[in-house]
Amino acid sequence: DAQNEAYYPVQLSGTIILDAKVIDRQHWNRGFGNVDLEVTPNCKTLLGLNQERVTIYYHQGPLLAPANHPDVPDFEALAKFQTEIAKNGAPAGIMTGTTAIASGEYHQGRVFCFSPHPERTAGLEAMVIRAVTWAAATSKTADALK
Repeated sequence: DAQNEAYYPVQLSGTIILDAKVIDRQHWNRGFGNVDLEVTPNCKTLLGLNQERVTIYYHQGPLLAPANHPDVPDFEALAKFQTEIAKNGAPAGIMTGTTAIASGEYHQGRVFCFSPHPERTAGLEAMVIRAVTWAAATSKTADALK
């Protein structure tokens, strides 16, 4: 429903750099706690994970979906929520299956977006360093991360 969807302005100087919208923005205050993510093989490689499912701390981050903006390349969904937080009036059943971690390209740069918080999850802190390294890298140096 269009009322519960909104563009998520992942912007740099007013330019949309990630082709994403937020699902159920009305219930942004859905709560916090640990959630499970299903990660793609590319996510495992990029972020140095050794399992297909990880538990990570979530604290009211956006629930992402493609926005289909014609001038911005589509993002890659690297992980999706497999469990959810539905407190403070947020309806159950919305969060599961939405994008939790996304990456994309914009012109000659790269974009990385976390909805949950690996920096606040014991054992997953290095995911942030790997994401920043990937975003800052050229194609050659990014291949070295694999």
